[in-house]
Amino acid sequence: HLQIIPSHLAGPAFDAPIAGLALWETMEDDLDDNEEGDGKGDATVCWLMSDPEGDNTSWTGVFARDYKERMLISFYDVETAEPHFLKLLAHALKVIDAGHIEVLELGSNTLYNSTQWSKALKTFVNVHTLYLEDMPRTPLLLSLIPTKPENQGSASSTLPGLEFLWLTQ
Repeated sequence: HLQIIPSHLAGPAFDAPIAGLALWETMEDDLDDNEEGDGKGDATVCWLMSDPEGDNTSWTGVFARDYKERMLISFYDVETAEPHFLKLLAHALKVIDAGHIEVLELGSNTLYNSTQWSKALKTFVNVHTLYLEDMPRTPLLLSLIPTKPENQGSASSTLPGLEFLWLTQ
């Protein structure tokens, strides 16, 4: 199902500059204590445009004001096992330039390690606001710590333009 994103959505739908990207997934949580999950859930990706006059009452958090949805796609009852979320993020970027994204919202219950997060986020060089909603944060936060490779003079950061970190649970 992830291939639908670049193959059907490139072109005029994204002629307007996309400044925000939101991705989240929800796992099935209506199981009895004795049942094991089947690894399925729902996933959503939304591309947003800056709109200084915008007031988006259907959103909470960082995109509730000053943004409007350009396109929102939801997938229901899909396989959400690792690395589904990171693949969804990669496919969402096939129709836009990650360098134009200024605000990024992520929400996933899957526990990825800091190396996986560093790789996934490295193309978001202009993100100034990162909004993490209801997710295990420690590995992602560790991926944001600047690292200084051996024999190099300066440290590199996963999100070099990051100014604001918004955490909710």
